[in-house]
Amino acid sequence: PRKVRVHNRMNACSLSSAAFIQGGRKVFAAYDNVEGNPPWVPDITQRAGEGNDRTGSTGHRDTAGNAYIVGSTDATGDGGLSDNTNVLVTKLSPQGKERLYEVIVGGNGDDTGFDIKAAPDGSVFLTGSTSSPDFLVVNAAQPTFGQGFQDCFVTKIGPEGSVAYSTFLGGSGDDACYGIDLDTNGNAYVTGSTSSSELSTI
Repeated sequence: PRKVRVHNRMNACSLSSAAFIQGGRKVFAAYDNVEGNPPWVPDITQRAGEGNDRTGSTGHRDTAGNAYIVGSTDATGDGGLSDNTNVLVTKLSPQGKERLYEVIVGGNGDDTGFDIKAAPDGSVFLTGSTSSPDFLVVNAAQPTFGQGFQDCFVTKIGPEGSVAYSTFLGGSGDDACYGIDLDTNGNAYVTGSTSSSELSTI
């Protein structure tokens, strides 16, 4: 399987296996105990056959020990999304015994989550790329797609799994965000790449 780095000794990877029911690649997470052995390895995307669930680049844990994994899926969830790639966010309980929520966000294009950070209050902030002009926008700083190949997106999800805000960040070129971090006031900072010449520079 292709392993990816995840914060706080949580490992996530995607794999192809006939052991998973009616699907393609599925996502799992594993915590290491003090001896380095994974005491649990839950399948976090048990979708009863809805397509390929696969990780993005990372996950994160909050101060209570809950785990958050961001990635992508071609499952459509309950929102009538297209069967292109959508953003998948999963929250697991500290010992991995319970999947606390799963959120799928996307539009009619391809959408991928690349990074996620948890705030002290249990909210999470995620970023990635979208080619969907109809990607979810809520309380958006940039409510419209930049009309290039793809835009960054930044989304905040509250402790119970509701979307607090979601916005495009991009212009007429190719824009993608790969990293996100928070300051002590809860402001989000993203890093990535752009070919949009009209974006502000400093």
